[in-house]
Amino acid sequence: MKSNKNINEAQYRKLDLPDYKDNPFIEALPEIMNMGKVYETLNNSHLFSEAERELSIERRYHLVLRYSSLFQPIAATLDLERKISLLIRSGYITRNPMKREGVKNLYFGENISSSMYSSSFSLMGFPGMGKSVNVEKLLALYPQVILHKKPINRFQIVWLKLNCPHDASLKTLCMSFFYSIDEIIGTNYSNTFGNSRNSVSSMVTHMNHVAKVHAIGVLVIDEIQHLLGTGSGSEQMMNFFVSLINNVGIPSVFIGTMRAREILQRDLRQARRSSGLGDVVWENFREDDDEWEAIVETLWKNQLTKKYVSLSPDIKKVLYNESQGVIDILVKLFWLSQCRAMETGLEKINARVIREVSNDDLKLIKPFTNALKSKDRKKIMKYDDISPIDINAYLQKDKSSIEIVPKERSFSRFQEVMNYLNPLKIDQYKSEIIVNKCLAENKNASLLEITKIVLLELNLLTEKCKDLGTRDVAASEIQKIFENGIPEPENMHKSLIELGLISSPIDDFCI
Repeated sequence: MKSNKNINEAQYRKLDLPDYKDNPFIEALPEIMNMGKVYETLNNSHLFSEAERELSIERRYHLVLRYSSLFQPIAATLDLERKISLLIRSGYITRNPMKREGVKNLYFGENISSSMYSSSFSLMGFPGMGKSVNVEKLLALYPQVILHKKPINRFQIVWLKLNCPHDASLKTLCMSFFYSIDEIIGTNYSNTFGNSRNSVSSMVTHMNHVAKVHAIGVLVIDEIQHLLGTGSGSEQMMNFFVSLINNVGIPSVFIGTMRAREILQRDLRQARRSSGLGDVVWENFREDDDEWEAIVETLWKNQLTKKYVSLSPDIKKVLYNESQGVIDILVKLFWLSQCRAMETGLEKINARVIREVSNDDLKLIKPFTNALKSKDRKKIMKYDDISPIDINAYLQKDKSSIEIVPKERSFSRFQEVMNYLNPLKIDQYKSEIIVNKCLAENKNASLLEITKIVLLELNLLTEKCKDLGTRDVAASEIQKIFENGIPEPENMHKSLIELGLISSPIDDFCI
């Protein structure tokens, strides 16, 4: 067996939740993360430095590849994290190797579905909304493989992600399963069990056993829409998934486009009887969605052209018209517009450049966006991948209850607070993290209150400064700045100098 540097040796932590206590499969997992920590860990929204915008065109062309790594968690991301976190842990409850029922299920294959906690849910949505990317980012918060030595000796595979075969062949899926296991833990299951000469029934039996032995925490099946139009192959595949969920006890996540809804709603009915997590549907953003505005603002800050352009209402309008609220199209549109502006020597983005790029370079997706733009159901239904769910109430029911910024404040509150920090020349990336943290922890605070909280949070970090003339500022002193309401940003700067929070001519916080 070959060694794998990605295998993590188990480190156990005692848990206070009685359902998870004394279960090595759960105690070896990372701690349950709060939503603020998830956001901070996943957020990668600051791509370039100011100096890099001054590089030559040739060098900046290489930097545009960074746009593919841009990732800003949204409320739906956090909602999905909670589901996956619960799915993985709850699936291990009845597979506890330290308890009788877990041992019986492993060695004797007894059906424990009557007490099964495992479940499944599906993630459906339009292409380009980041379904697969978000799931992969969330899975990466967990080690994929954990090696247990005591009190058990076993590889634990926390998650495994497979693509549904284009031909909906169960045999192909089994072969892919064995190959993936071999790749991550160095076994030789492909030759032993996954040989093409083996029968499907033999492969399925051994796949079930391998899944039990290595305690797979969650099985993710992507591109589930490939099962459409395959007749009996679809039914055979879905029956197999139901068996994994209900009999083996492996929680599963099914990802697909809107075309997958027919398969998932029909063939997963039996498995869903045990599901308390519901299903997730990701459609395109509306133009007035707070999170859409936040994504656009974040992307816009990452201009690579030499002339920085402010985000105007006209530009916001054209970005939505040409992308129709689809994230992947938005990023590609912005990316290509950067290149066009550099190529032509314009070195700035405007609405005209964006429209030209959309017409010239994104012709293949025009039918997609035009169908969405028309809001004509007959036109939209010509494109199965983007046809919406039939019942609006269903979408409302599954809408995330987690919000990074509450709607009553809207995401403009973030920008309002940032406007007061910008004149202070605080590092933008670090100040964004602090503002997001304060907004998340003080959801009902007014603009006045949240601005004070942010300033106090920044003051806590001044201990890291050396001899820059800074001093501790109590809440009562901060209050002086706001005695007559919130001052203008430039007056805020002056007041902070007078209070001694920053010293003139030095106007930087050291954070």
